[in-house]
Order: sequence, then C-alpha cells, then structure tokens
Amino acid sequence: MKKGSCLCGDAKRRQVIAAYKSGMSLAETAEECGLKQTQVWNLIRYRKIARPRALAVRMAAKRGRMGRNAREYGLREKSPRWNGGRFVNARGYIEIYTGGGGYRPEHRLVAEKMLGRPLRKGEVVHHKNEIRSDNRRCNLAVMTIAQHLKEHARMRRSKK
Repeated sequence: MKKGSCLCGDAKRRQVIAAYKSGMSLAETAEECGLKQTQVWNLIRYRKIARPRALAVRMAAKRGRMGRNAREYGLREKSPRWNGGRFVNARGYIEIYTGGGGYRPEHRLVAEKMLGRPLRKGEVVHHKNEIRSDNRRCNLAVMTIAQHLKEHARMRRSKK
C-alpha cells in the first residue's frame, strides 16, 4: 500500500479533500466521510493541505467550538469531566464557575452573599474551624488582613 492512501478509493479521497478544504475540522471531515481521524490526517498531510495549528484554532473559535464561545456551544456541560463547575483547588479551597470562563473561591461568594455586597479591598474571609472546604455561613468570618493575622497568631498560641 502506498503512503497517503487512506484505505479508500479516489472518489472517497476527493470527498475528504473537498470537505476539508471547505473549512470542516479534521473530526468533522472524518465523521462526514466515515473514516478515522488518523486516516484523514494522513491523507491531508500527504497532500500537503493541512492547516497550520493557529489557523485551525481560529476557525474553531469562529464556529463557536472553543474559547469564549464554548459557553454557547455547551462544551462544558457536554464534557464527561464536567462536574457542575465546582472543584477543589491545590490549596484546598472550593472554586465555583461563575461564567465568562472564570472561577471564584466559594467562601468569598458565600461571604459576599452574607454581607449583601462585594468584599472590599483588604477584606479576607476566615474559616473559624480552619477547614478550607467548610463554607457554611456559621464557619465564616469577614475581617481585615491585620485582624486575620492576629486571629491566626492567637490560634497558634492557644495550641501550644
């Protein structure tokens, strides 16, 4: 079998090339033509018509398949790994998806809801029981950075 033949005849090859040149993605072309993506990739690479990665990304973004437009396309919700926009970050705090591609710490959102206003610059949220994932209203206290440092110093002294 010669290089570049994708286990299909000339008509199929022409169909693949036409579909890909019309602006379809690699995956869309493969689905349209009933082939595997690797077969399509090998054919377009052999024919030297593969798009540069940057161009493929721009085209996908225009079609709403990635980036800011993914929200409307619903990629997050369709992903098997989507967990409702909630995860525990590396420091142990729960992060909540707030739209626009951003996540915010849940304890700050709860504190803002308790206060009825956004947190001001210099205000922090303290977890009274020191469990970072415990975001119940009764466990949170809003204080300044200085008050927070004093509170942790007091807690360290009382543990000795």
